[in-house]
Amino acid sequence: MAGVARALLRYMCQDLVAASALDSSAFQRLVWTVLNLGAAHGTFREEEPLPSARQLLNTFLSPMAGDSRSIIARAVLDQPNLCLSLHQDRDLQLLTGAIHFITPKFELRSYALGAHRMGEQETEEESVTALLANFFSDVLVPAAMRDKHVTVVSDQGSPAEPGVVGVRCVWHATEAVLEALMNEPSYRQICDDVAAVLSFLADSGVASVTGCGLKPHEVRRWDALLHALNFITAHHDELCVVMAGCEGGSSLLGERQAYQEVAELLTGVRRCLLTVRDPLRPTLNQAVLCRAKLLQLCASPANSPPLKQLKEHLASSLTEALALTPLHHVASFLDPRCKSLKVLSETEKSEVHRHVLEMMKSVSVTEANSGVLNLKTTRYTNSHSPTTDTPTATAREVHPFREYMDNPAPDTSVSDSEEIMAYANMKVHLEDDDILGWWSGTSASGLSTLRLLARKILAVPATCAYAHDLCVHARQARQQMGLQDEFHLNNVLHMKYNMN
Repeated sequence: MAGVARALLRYMCQDLVAASALDSSAFQRLVWTVLNLGAAHGTFREEEPLPSARQLLNTFLSPMAGDSRSIIARAVLDQPNLCLSLHQDRDLQLLTGAIHFITPKFELRSYALGAHRMGEQETEEESVTALLANFFSDVLVPAAMRDKHVTVVSDQGSPAEPGVVGVRCVWHATEAVLEALMNEPSYRQICDDVAAVLSFLADSGVASVTGCGLKPHEVRRWDALLHALNFITAHHDELCVVMAGCEGGSSLLGERQAYQEVAELLTGVRRCLLTVRDPLRPTLNQAVLCRAKLLQLCASPANSPPLKQLKEHLASSLTEALALTPLHHVASFLDPRCKSLKVLSETEKSEVHRHVLEMMKSVSVTEANSGVLNLKTTRYTNSHSPTTDTPTATAREVHPFREYMDNPAPDTSVSDSEEIMAYANMKVHLEDDDILGWWSGTSASGLSTLRLLARKILAVPATCAYAHDLCVHARQARQQMGLQDEFHLNNVLHMKYNMN
């Protein structure tokens, strides 16, 4: 019965199933039927009731989660450098967080810390400390973490306490710019034009708007507008025929190119955001390229006046919002595909090399022997995510930042450091995006200090998307499962994220 309980528990936590559904007689009959169908000998007796949702949480999940946290705590204490990603839900006064690090075998590990309800008088530092204490339970662990190098990635980028490096989430900064577009006249004009087409189709009863899946008033948000633009572009010829046969219809529909240009801009923005918030691989190294790509999209020619004004506004807003730090530039340099820093000027490259040298001084070479580097080990990109297939050649060609990456040729622009010089002059040709595999392999065997620096810097995500997704699931768990108690809520989140 313990095996059945664990299976039910996993099902309940992974899908955030309500207790009422799990305890229903219909669901229990289904479970008994499946058990008896799979039984090799004999049958299970239904007189023995299945454990209730409350029993699963109290009797089974609590000790399982406690043992799992102890294992994770020991792994965390072995790491000299850690990163926290934090997200605040101001409506629920909820703080969610995750912890990230790269092991000596260059495995990227991410663990969900859980959720903490913030008190009215509670400071950010107190909230973070409470979140860590709730996860690790042992009060010595948060104290031990004070001796480590900690980087905090959050919505605003403010450090949790003095001496902690704060990094602003690139994804949230870009999303804030996109949400503010609703106040931009050129963007509103584009939205109104698209909404007029959708409204006409809905009122006329032909080519129903259900083909788009949006109502006219919903196109204000940029991703909804992109969906509508793709619909109009794909069915433009059909819409021309339909709307030309209706009174006043032909004047509402513009040229296909006008819709397509706006769609291409927003599609490029979406690809940048998806790339930079990928939880399965390092992303801080993508921030510089993401910013360059976004500004390149805004600088491309535009045929319509509204789109031209929109691109000018976006370029100005993104330049101000995506103010990157030396940490972002160093991370980009530590990406072996982009070490020549094509998107930066010569002055900026020299400054990055200077920052790399300063950071190398703070990294002790003796730490290289603190873990065993298995150069041929099979690595995993995330502690709870399934292994992904190797990207195909076609997928590699359409990488959104491909034009900023190095060709397999030496780069002669180097600093005075012999190790940086050796790294910058290396011929690198990766068959995939596995830069951690490169750093753990024989190619980087002579770069002992840079390898330690890469392990430290590349563990920092460019966004707090991991913590944001955790917050979304915490909200769902509270609504669907009725988990108001913080203890049970965090156990469910722990099972969902850390015990898969």
